[in-house]
Amino acid sequence: MTATIHGSCVLLDDAGLLICGASGSGKSFLARALLARWRGMGRFAALVGDDRLMIEPRGGRLLARPQPIIAGLVEVRGVGLVKMSHEPSCVLRAGIELTAEAGERLPDSDSLFQAIAGVKLPFARIFIDRWLVDRVETFWFQTYL
Repeated sequence: MTATIHGSCVLLDDAGLLICGASGSGKSFLARALLARWRGMGRFAALVGDDRLMIEPRGGRLLARPQPIIAGLVEVRGVGLVKMSHEPSCVLRAGIELTAEAGERLPDSDSLFQAIAGVKLPFARIFIDRWLVDRVETFWFQTYL
């Protein structure tokens, strides 16, 4: 059963990160910023998809693929759609939701996961501020690496 999700996905090293949030919350910006930062550190980073993703549970894992009609395109606000090399799929290891409200300071452990297509995934709600990329990387390193 494949589901379509509104969000972006990047592949950092060998693991996919799902980026969700309301329209205009900065999903595409964050995806591009993470790609630039990871590549700048000499690590592998690639876009999987932007705006619409196809998510499929397989073998207890979640696979993410770009929507075929917009594969390899990323939105740059004020510019439009820009072509970017991309990977055809990845295994999701964690997800984040960009939010305009600061979350709980000490969330309970159950709130740090979300079931997507029946698969439980580490998931964090990240407050959008000037430290956004740093907050996401902190979550990523604590969760996955």
